[in-house]
Amino acid sequence: MSEHNLVIVYEDGVPTSILRHIYKLGAKGYKHFNIYVISPKGRPHYLEDLRSVIQGVIAYSLRISYAGSTIMDLRRIAEKLPRENTTYILASPSDGYREVLGEIGAENIVRVEV
Repeated sequence: MSEHNLVIVYEDGVPTSILRHIYKLGAKGYKHFNIYVISPKGRPHYLEDLRSVIQGVIAYSLRISYAGSTIMDLRRIAEKLPRENTTYILASPSDGYREVLGEIGAENIVRVEV
């Protein structure tokens, strides 16, 4: 139970409230996080957006990768990840992302304000 997948979907900015969700998961015993980013910002700009998140959770082991920019990219990554150890953090105003996660049966979906 030490590894957890986070899929972060955002368009304009990464809210710092994401840190709160990572801390909650850390309190449950997770120490390693695989973070998949869905954003139109692309490489390498998404890392700059995530800088405050990375600095805020430096005590954890992080593996961060860019997973794409579209709803279809989200579907592709969500179909590969296990449901029980994956949390989806939606910081996008588009309801299409939530709809696609509902279609595939994703369970841990968190919507945050940008």
